[in-house]
Order: sequence, then C-alpha cells, then structure tokens
Amino acid sequence: MTYLIEEKGLAVDKVDTNSDTPLIHSLLSLSPETAITHLAQFSVDVNQPTTIDIWHMTALSMACEDSMFSAALALLQAGADAIGESDSLIEGADLALLIFEQKPLKLALLAQAKQTDGRTAVVKQQLINHLLKSGANPNAAVCISARCNWTRPLLLKLIQIRRY
Repeated sequence: MTYLIEEKGLAVDKVDTNSDTPLIHSLLSLSPETAITHLAQFSVDVNQPTTIDIWHMTALSMACEDSMFSAALALLQAGADAIGESDSLIEGADLALLIFEQKPLKLALLAQAKQTDGRTAVVKQQLINHLLKSGANPNAAVCISARCNWTRPLLLKLIQIRRY
C-alpha cells in the first residue's frame, strides 16, 4: 500500500464509480484495522461517506452496522466523527425519511456481537464507551416504529428489541 501511495501517487481519497474510497474498500480486507491505520498515516479523510441508496454513509457507520467493532475503533482512533455528521440523506431525498437516519452509536448498539476476532461483546463494549466519550448522543431520537413514524429516545428502541 505504501508503494502505491508514495511511489505511484495513489490518491487515498479518490472515489471509484460507486463513490467508494480506498478506506471504504478497506472494510472488505482481511485486516481492516491494519489498512485503516495505514491509510490514516497518509491523511485519509476518515469521514468521507459513500452513497448507499438514498444515504451518505461513513466507513465508521458501515463498520458499526456490520459488527466490525475493532475496525470501528481503528476509525475512531484515526479521527472519525463519533457523532456521525456525515451520515445523512442524499441531496433531493424526501426529508420525511430523516426519522430513519442511522448514526454510529445506534448502529453499534443494534449490531450483534459474534465469537470472532474484533466482533466480540467485549470489543463492542469498548466501541460503545469510545463513541460515548467522543460525543455520541445516547439520548438521540430514533425511529422505533416505521408503521407510524414514531420516534423516541434510543434507550426505548433498545428496550423494545431487548438489547440492553
């Protein structure tokens, strides 16, 4: 990776035809934590989102949603925004859909821990602690019923689905 960046001039924030950056692609690698740390040494924009359907989504939110807790921690250590300001609707989307907005803390809390490295409940707890210490809002309103567009504090969502 260093060779491609330093010798061949690979731009660490250049997007492909899907608006994915090398950082987004690093989440698919066998060792995303290593790739993230390496890209961070070259001043990668860790908050540059990709576009998925009608949403702009950052690598941090993607890692949280996919139970990649160690990768999410590496992103936070590289300077990722714990609040998720870059996670938003695309321009021109129906603003009524904002109630379905997903932020890193909510995604991490709803993600299932697994028995594999970087995805365990212990690492998930470390991630949640880091998100909270970094400014993530535990009292954020989230959609708890898509049928009636009902929003309430995140804690009620966790109780509703029994993840506490």
